[in-house]
Amino acid sequence: MIRRSSVIERLARLGRNRRGDVVVGFALLVPMLVLVTAGIIEFSIYMFERGRATEATRRGTRVAVVQIPIASLDDLAEGPVICTGSSGTASCGGVTIESQASLDAIVADMQRIMPSIAPENVRVVYSFSGLGEAESGGIKPFVTVSLVGLQHQYVMLGIVPGMSGTQTFPSFATTEIGGGYQAP
Repeated sequence: MIRRSSVIERLARLGRNRRGDVVVGFALLVPMLVLVTAGIIEFSIYMFERGRATEATRRGTRVAVVQIPIASLDDLAEGPVICTGSSGTASCGGVTIESQASLDAIVADMQRIMPSIAPENVRVVYSFSGLGEAESGGIKPFVTVSLVGLQHQYVMLGIVPGMSGTQTFPSFATTEIGGGYQAP
């Protein structure tokens, strides 16, 4: 038969024993530390990808201003010419396509910076700048290259329940004044 005082003594000794406190504290902190570290890493990767997207639009614009325009710019004073890519074909809203190769060169140069860019993500806009004339050396349009609908795929946070695995980047755009374009 166990004496009642021995049970109380054992419980008292157990209450004074602190050997398991560190293990319990460690077990409670580790998941939070891992989650915070994963968040910091994911945020860093996201910001790096944003920088790459910005640089890709800058590079795409530099290529666009030295290439033959994708579409005919004869009626540029009436409104901007907006060109997009889709499945390897340029579409400029009904305007005559002058150079599919120009769009291909723009996308290829942008993909050197950020390989996840697809032709569907690239939009090239030619706007009237009021500079230059067709007779005296060429029309000098504003050329804007934009990235739209580009997705960022999370590496670690996508496996956390309740967290989305992808996020759409905001639109990125860079504008430069184009070189002289002479109508044929």
